[in-house]
Amino acid sequence: RECSDLCRSTLRALVSRGGRFGSCGTGRGTNPRHRESLVNAVEGYVAGGIQGKVFHGVLATYASDDAEAERALAAIESLPPGALGLHPSHLNAVDSFAVGTIRGLVNASCPRHMASAVCDVVRHLAANCARLRSWREEEERSGANVLGAGANGDDVADGDEPAPAPSTDDLLSLLVVLVAKARLRHPVSLAMYMDSFHALIGSQHVGEIGYALANFYGAVQYARSEPMRDLLTEWGIHLAN
Repeated sequence: RECSDLCRSTLRALVSRGGRFGSCGTGRGTNPRHRESLVNAVEGYVAGGIQGKVFHGVLATYASDDAEAERALAAIESLPPGALGLHPSHLNAVDSFAVGTIRGLVNASCPRHMASAVCDVVRHLAANCARLRSWREEEERSGANVLGAGANGDDVADGDEPAPAPSTDDLLSLLVVLVAKARLRHPVSLAMYMDSFHALIGSQHVGEIGYALANFYGAVQYARSEPMRDLLTEWGIHLAN
């Protein structure tokens, strides 16, 4: 509560200065993106000062859940893409930017910045999936297997059929693969910390950030779920002790 009040007071003080901060208000002539950027900076400044203490408590609370999730994610790395309903070509969406950003979440200065990073990654994955869909459409128009002509040779299924294009329904599976590939530490703690504290000002769980966090939280929970354990068992993959 005190952090929220401090954020609001700081934001009001900055906006009241006018000048370049004038577009960050809430009335006529303001710019929502400018305000969002200022809120992001204010929350980072305020929450960053207490993150160590707060996040330490979150880590202690979810230590056993984190250990379970980390074991599951290590095992999921060994699953073939098809086990998650993905074609091998879909893994091209999980690139170095996505992996590096997720791996670096724990180094972000506050939950707001963590949530913004997750949002960037989800947006990036969606753009990569759209790009793969456009390539597939081009293949169908030209009759050439563009994806299959790639250097890695993993973009087509057995035979001459082109790879199916990833759909929006594949996003959750891609996030599971991404979190596993990033070997994210403390995944449950990070998901809960962001979910609880990413919005000190305004509404939580709305808009693009809310959508991204819901998908990230869903991926972490699915990784440690009973259906995932059953899937790993079916493929002969066992969780490490």
